[in-house]
Parts: sequence; structure tokens; C-alpha cells
Amino acid sequence: MQVWGLTGLWGTGKTSVVEYLGSKGYPSVNIEELSRRLINKDTEEGREGFQAIYKIFGNEILNAQGGLDRTKMLKRIMLNPHEKKNLEGAIDPLVSKAIDKLRVRWKESGTPFAFIEGARVFEGGFDKGLRGVVALQVDVEKRVKRIMKRDTMGIDEVRLMIQMQDTDIIRRLATVVLDNNGKLSDLHKRIDSFLKEKSLTK
Repeated sequence: MQVWGLTGLWGTGKTSVVEYLGSKGYPSVNIEELSRRLINKDTEEGREGFQAIYKIFGNEILNAQGGLDRTKMLKRIMLNPHEKKNLEGAIDPLVSKAIDKLRVRWKESGTPFAFIEGARVFEGGFDKGLRGVVALQVDVEKRVKRIMKRDTMGIDEVRLMIQMQDTDIIRRLATVVLDNNGKLSDLHKRIDSFLKEKSLTK
């Protein structure tokens, strides 16, 4: 079994790639979605993460029900970038443990490919032990438009979010870079070529 990372900055089309891989029967896990599950105070798997986040941020990032308000937390980090490291330091170890369990399950299932997807594959150290990391590349202006449409955010907010991401680390460390500036069908062809090539180099 080959486990690959799939990364790219916000708005590069990672979700589209995961959906296509899923249609071909290849499992994946989204780091951000997994992180959200691991900080849900209402579940057994999320209580430890919730307590860790609460110790860092306190009541300021809670919603009316006492759960975490992701929008408030994001705005807090955007205004106080130094707190981003504290957040990641609390949650990333829990995410790594959960991914390790998934990898065992994937191996037992006999799947030839599986993917760990997210914007922070390198930053969080989730690339360790992978066959490699596939990175998606899209022009900045196209990314801005995609994020604004997807998240109904203003252009200033989107540009601030984009500035928070480390563009250099992805460019330097990616094993494979796939261009996603064109049509979805073009991206699918590039994915098919990648899978075919890697199937021949087990």
C-alpha cells in the first residue's frame, strides 16, 4: 500500500482531487476535518482536544452552546499569529495518533493507495513516513475567487488568510506538483497519469 500526502494552499482544489480519488475507491482523511472531530467536546474522541484548546483561548472562542466557534478562533489567530503555534502544538499530536490508526486500517483493507489531505501536511509534520506528497498549484487570483465563492468571505479576509500560509515550504518539499489552473477534466487526467505511474513503481 502506498500512502501519499495531498496538499496545496487554500483554494487549490484539494477537495476536488479527494472526491475523484474516492470515486476510484481510494480512501483519504482530511487533516482539518479530523482536527475538528478531535476538538468536539460532545464526543469521547474530542474531549481531550477541546480541553487543550480551552486552556489556550478560554471563553473567548466558545459559541452559545459552550462548544468551539471556529470562526472566532480563526479571527483570533489572524489577529494574533503567534497563537497559531500554540494551537497546533496542542492538536497536532492527537491528529498524528488518529492518522496512525487509520493507516493500519487502510493496510488491512488491501487498498493500493490512500491519501492524507490538508493544507498543513508539511507544517504539521504529517508527511513523515509517507511515500511522497502531491501538491496542487493554482494562480493566486484564481484561489482568491474560489475561496470567496466557497466560504462567502470578503476579499480582504481571504487575502489575509492566504498571507498566513507558507508557500515556500510546499514548493520546496513536494514530491509531485499538479497544475490545477485549467478544467476539472484536465486535473482528472493528471491524477490518472500519476496513479498509473506510481502503480508501476511500487
